[in-house]
Amino acid sequence: MAIEKRFVSRVDYTESFAYASTKLGYGIAKLGKMNITLGERLIDTLTRLVEKVEQRNYFEIYTESDEEGWGRLKASDSLKDDGRVRAGLGFYAGFFHGRVIAGKHDPLVVVSFRGEIIPPPAGYDSAYEQAVIHAVSDHKMLFAEGDN
Repeated sequence: MAIEKRFVSRVDYTESFAYASTKLGYGIAKLGKMNITLGERLIDTLTRLVEKVEQRNYFEIYTESDEEGWGRLKASDSLKDDGRVRAGLGFYAGFFHGRVIAGKHDPLVVVSFRGEIIPPPAGYDSAYEQAVIHAVSDHKMLFAEGDN
């Protein structure tokens, strides 16, 4: 399936970002932990991702696992690749998730979009005034995978 380019004017954090991230397993200790390989803390990697998106003014939206990548998002209410329904599917309507660290399955950033722009600028499939970062978490916590 094709990758959708979704234009965004800016990327913001919700006021509850730190609280939501903590509740979803990524409190200050995890967000502030140094990644020796990258030479930066997790919150710095997220900041770098936000800067990348703001510089190019879009997120790429993918649907298939083989299309995932850093700076790309997948609808959080989508079916698993094997066709099974994720836990709480309806709860995730309008939310997207993507990799915080390139090439790593976890952690994830949770994003939504606000203020639709119609028509979208030339070259984009859809457009929004604002992308909103809600939290950082992981697959196990967000989608009740494993024992959760």
